[in-house]
Amino acid sequence: MITTLHSYGIGVIMDVVYNHTYHTQNSPFQKIFPNYFYRFTEDGKFANASGCGNEIASEREMMRKYIVDSLLYWSQEYHIDGFRFDLMSSIDRETMLLAEHKLRKENSSLLIYGEPWTALEPQLQRYQQIRKGDQRGTGISVFNDNFRNALKGDSDGIGRGFIQGEIGLEREIDEGVIGAIGLEERRLYGFTLQPGESINYLDSHDNLTLWDKLARSCPGANEEQRKKMHKLGQVILFTSQGVPFVSAGTEFLRTKFGDKNSFNSGIDVNELKWERKTTYREHFNYVKGLINLRSHHPAFRMRSRTEIKEKLHFIDSPFATVGYGIFNNANEDAWGTILVLLNPSHEWKQFYLPENRTWAIVVDDKEAGTEPIRFFHSHEVMVPPITGMVIYAADLVTGY
Repeated sequence: MITTLHSYGIGVIMDVVYNHTYHTQNSPFQKIFPNYFYRFTEDGKFANASGCGNEIASEREMMRKYIVDSLLYWSQEYHIDGFRFDLMSSIDRETMLLAEHKLRKENSSLLIYGEPWTALEPQLQRYQQIRKGDQRGTGISVFNDNFRNALKGDSDGIGRGFIQGEIGLEREIDEGVIGAIGLEERRLYGFTLQPGESINYLDSHDNLTLWDKLARSCPGANEEQRKKMHKLGQVILFTSQGVPFVSAGTEFLRTKFGDKNSFNSGIDVNELKWERKTTYREHFNYVKGLINLRSHHPAFRMRSRTEIKEKLHFIDSPFATVGYGIFNNANEDAWGTILVLLNPSHEWKQFYLPENRTWAIVVDDKEAGTEPIRFFHSHEVMVPPITGMVIYAADLVTGY
């Protein structure tokens, strides 16, 4: 399977759940060496950072060896391209750093990332954990839930974020746009050393899908308005620095009928409903266009903090909106100047542009891609309600 996917240029990331085992007292680990492979509380009970009944003692030599050896096996024998660590903070820092070091020697381009949290507090000292910010410079990336929450509000409730028009979140959006590297001059402090340490996302397998979240948090909005909010979220995701993470089915507005914890809900809830790809073909093509835009324009994929600080600059924008430019052929992009203009309000907004010149629109409220939708010559542009717009300077284009 992996060989076939590789033949089509598709990498494979494996979700590894090392933080607990399915069985506890009757698990193979417990039978091999009782009470060695697990952590215990002070009163002698199985510790439970996983929320599943136990937590493995990754800091012990043979448990650490099991984790590292099995990761190397998947890398060497199956040529897995990356690993996503479930509840990564329950695995001790030394084990994670050793795994990263050994894996990187096998494959320098391997993607290693995880959830920088646990379900419950682990039986580890704080310095032994990798929480958000602790990954700086380690080669390990983490999910950026700061950005997620700023974009859509809480995961399961009625709270709203930037894409639903909540006011006052512009600074958090700015922080996410730059890959959480921080810009002290704008009082953005971040938690990454390099943008690739930030896994940017709107939803995942847990909690409500984004489409269901929008229905719950915006009961007064009609379907077209919710579709525009969904599109706006995808525009922000695919034009931000860092690593975009997209939940399966996002491109056709996946629903799980409001089920916020579907781990045992059955196929009827969890299956991908492929007929929605036909029903929402326009939305599917929009997300496909955004992926194409990001793939073909490295300005959205800068690799260093230094280049982001040099090439990405925020512009003055109307109240409760965000606008920024990527300048000077960033990351050797063919487009010399790119502007991203984000308007979550229900009104048209006028954005003033850095220069009076000819611009090409490649993303608006209806279409997205790399080909110009239309051209205009001005130092200002009107952005439609609930829309992310991407434009580039049409007279500052170099050859690929």
